[in-house]
Amino acid sequence: THTMMGQKDNPGMIPLAFQRIFDFIAQAKDDQFLVRASFVEIYNEDLKDLLTGATHLQLKEDPVKGVFIKDLSEHPVSDERHIDKLIQKGNESRAVAATLMNATSSRSHSIFQVVLERMTVIDGRECIRVGKLNLVDLAGSERQEKTGATGDRLKEAAKINLSLTTLGCVISKLVEGSKHIPYRDSKLTRLLQDSLGGNSKTLMVVAVSPASTNYDETMSTLRYADRAKQIKNKPRINEDPKDAQIREMRNYVTKLEAQLAEIMQQANAGSGSEVEDKEAYDGEGNMGAGFTGYTADEMANVQSLRKNLDKTKKKRVKYVEQRKENEEAVSAEELATLEEEQKKLEEQIKESERKAKERQLMAKKIAALIEANKSKMVDKKVLENEERLKDAAIREARNALVAQKKEAERLKKELIEAEQQRKQLEEQCTTALDQAQQLELRLNEYKEQLAERREELHNVEADQAKEREIIRNDYADQIKLCELRQFIVSMFVPEEYQRSIESIASWDEDNQAWHFRTQKSHRGMAGFG
Repeated sequence: THTMMGQKDNPGMIPLAFQRIFDFIAQAKDDQFLVRASFVEIYNEDLKDLLTGATHLQLKEDPVKGVFIKDLSEHPVSDERHIDKLIQKGNESRAVAATLMNATSSRSHSIFQVVLERMTVIDGRECIRVGKLNLVDLAGSERQEKTGATGDRLKEAAKINLSLTTLGCVISKLVEGSKHIPYRDSKLTRLLQDSLGGNSKTLMVVAVSPASTNYDETMSTLRYADRAKQIKNKPRINEDPKDAQIREMRNYVTKLEAQLAEIMQQANAGSGSEVEDKEAYDGEGNMGAGFTGYTADEMANVQSLRKNLDKTKKKRVKYVEQRKENEEAVSAEELATLEEEQKKLEEQIKESERKAKERQLMAKKIAALIEANKSKMVDKKVLENEERLKDAAIREARNALVAQKKEAERLKKELIEAEQQRKQLEEQCTTALDQAQQLELRLNEYKEQLAERREELHNVEADQAKEREIIRNDYADQIKLCELRQFIVSMFVPEEYQRSIESIASWDEDNQAWHFRTQKSHRGMAGFG
């Protein structure tokens, strides 16, 4: 609520939004605007008009209007002050009560709705665009053990949590791309149907607590906001909608002005003078003294009747005086005829005055209607008054100062980051030099070790060559010895004895020796040693 409403010296989103709206209107010189505002409260799923006090309002749906609240009052506004009065009046009627967590806890949701109509002439054709701004103040979700709510407060909390749960469900379904979205499950989601998944741009501001005791609530709120952030809408401009009122109002004013012009033309201020004609109506709903309501013929006729009446009165007075002196000088019939003629002239004059008065009243009534309907349109002259221009200049200067501070903070931050980067580079350079020196030392060590290893390798290779030469010589000697032994055996031992010896002989690898199995009968080998 503080974020949306703010305070007098620190306005919230709603007052700031209307400052931007009317600043924009003041700059659009050639366009006409109609701004209508309404303020509704959702308390225990009951709709209440905060500006008229009407309760139990009903939600309706129209193919053209969409979802709307029947009998909800709409108030034409022309500047921020008018808006502020409506907001103040509505806030005084809101349901507020104390809980353990908040002394002025909102017990309801509120929606401040503004409809903005803009008429622009493009290539001689009137183009109307309509936008709707829903400024929603949601009551916070509550836990009974923390708020200590009982009785009515507990009932209110249950309704608040139910509508917020439904809103969360709608958001989840929209993110999932579900075909069925449960907008009808609560009046809040039904009213915000266009804002959530329709032709709109939506911004959600959530409040979290820095206290560790509210960790669960804070995480739940952040998850809630994250789901809402994933909704993707593609808004389009509402051009020439059928329910736009600005053209209807403008046409009505034009019709009234034509009627008034016809009356003024007929009456022509009683004289036909352009000067008196201008003095008769100032164009702002005020009829001047120059407008008598008579047409030129009626004025001439009345003047003639008044002259005749004066003559008749004078003649009657003369007859009365003559009759006093001498009754026979003027007959009673002549006197009666004069009296009858006087009454007739007076009645004719009164009838002309009555018609002129009716015409005058009709003109005043039409002029008042013209002014009343024009007042519903945003008056650029009001927005361009000296005080408002001064306020706008102050706001602009304040915004410029804020922008300068932000720019200074950004530059300061960049300077600090640049200094940190410079120090890091210096440290990196110093470290790199140290590392290079260490690497050079290690490289020299490796070179020395490599030279030693090469020398060792050369020595090893020389030793291995010698060993290979010795082995080759030994091998040749062994071959010769084996061949000699084989020759001796073949010469002195018969082949069958050789086979017998081979069959009983086995080589012991571990002991590097031959072993012979004992045979009981070797008749063919008797005496062989």
